[in-house]
Amino acid sequence: MWINTNRFKRITFYLLICWSKLTQAEQIDLTIGMINAGGQAYFIELLEQALGAAGHTVSITTQGPFPQKRVMYLLENDKVSLMWLLRSPARDKRYTPVNVNLTNGLIGHRILLIPPDAQEAYRGIRNLDDFRKTEKVGVFGEHWYDTEIWRFNQLPFVISRGDWQRNVYRLIAAQNRGIDYFSRGFFEVMEESREHPYLHIEEHLVFIYERDFQLYLSKSFAQYKPLLENALKFARDSGLMAVLIHKHWADAFARLNLEQRTKIHLATPAHSRLP
Repeated sequence: MWINTNRFKRITFYLLICWSKLTQAEQIDLTIGMINAGGQAYFIELLEQALGAAGHTVSITTQGPFPQKRVMYLLENDKVSLMWLLRSPARDKRYTPVNVNLTNGLIGHRILLIPPDAQEAYRGIRNLDDFRKTEKVGVFGEHWYDTEIWRFNQLPFVISRGDWQRNVYRLIAAQNRGIDYFSRGFFEVMEESREHPYLHIEEHLVFIYERDFQLYLSKSFAQYKPLLENALKFARDSGLMAVLIHKHWADAFARLNLEQRTKIHLATPAHSRLP
């Protein structure tokens, strides 16, 4: 459903002013490590808009782009303020989580990047059993939550260790490494297909599991958890988050035709289900 942006601005302008007056304004200085993946600009603007609407002054310094593993190292060692990651029980224990979903569940809608001549092999798939029978092999980065989902649903995959962003796309395109596809989030796949034009977006399927991105904070930034949760909840509930999603990913909504795709729902293992 498309958002009437002008109506949204009129309705929420007064609410934003009133809410910002109820919050204690702060100067928020963020250092963020960027990774080589699609959709990064959305998260930056969401933080700017959500905190600004709450009356805070926001300064964002970005570093990178780096491999995801490097940014996680920076987070653990207090070199960046925060990071957006797929939520998992293990990460909730390891870092300080900001308990607000950031993409309205769209990161859990997975679409495949495949070699350009491979589409016909996917066209007849109607359900999870059909997909299993193809014996297609996916690839994921090290310690990705997706590996739990794929393993639990009895789908074969390999793990690309180290700087996966540098290697994985070419490995799929080569078609001689035993890797057939790369599963990407709804908002990631468009940008990454443009960056790697030797791969195509699979046209027929969408794999769905219940999970979303949330922010994880460094030790020194953990004190801002309540402030960030309040700002992001207001952005979600006021419709600001939805407007930014459609602003940044309008081409994905137009091109990917989610409603027309065959939906394959993936089960979540009990030990990683969220409360």
